[in-house]
Amino acid sequence: SYSSKPCAMQYDLDHACCRDRDACPHAHNRMEVLYHPKVLKQRFCATYPNVHTCRRGSLCAFAHSKDELAAPTFDRDEETKRSDEFFMYKFKTLWCPHGVQHDWHRCVYAHTYQDCRRVPEIGYGSEPCPDWDRNAAYKNYED
Repeated sequence: SYSSKPCAMQYDLDHACCRDRDACPHAHNRMEVLYHPKVLKQRFCATYPNVHTCRRGSLCAFAHSKDELAAPTFDRDEETKRSDEFFMYKFKTLWCPHGVQHDWHRCVYAHTYQDCRRVPEIGYGSEPCPDWDRNAAYKNYED
């Protein structure tokens, strides 16, 4: 079994070969990433909601319906009614499942680590962390 993390030695290269070969714990190409159980159907297909235009059809690694979507989502009422309680406790606490360009500012889902919120139930306060830099843009949370 391998992880969905790309191999540092060989990823999407036709000529190179990872020294660990099948024993390598990482993905060696996009297909191994896209069809990994932790990645498969986590986002909507770029053709959604017009999925009849998807060239991959039933073999597509992306969801063609909300029922197919493996990622957690808000229910329709939460996405549309947007109550004060929703904004306080759920807004931007789940990653966006939409695979196409859209208005991130109006979307109720998180798109980057900078706009992703932890659920308030864990007990964080309203004061900013002293290590927070509003001008920093990190690609990875670990950076």
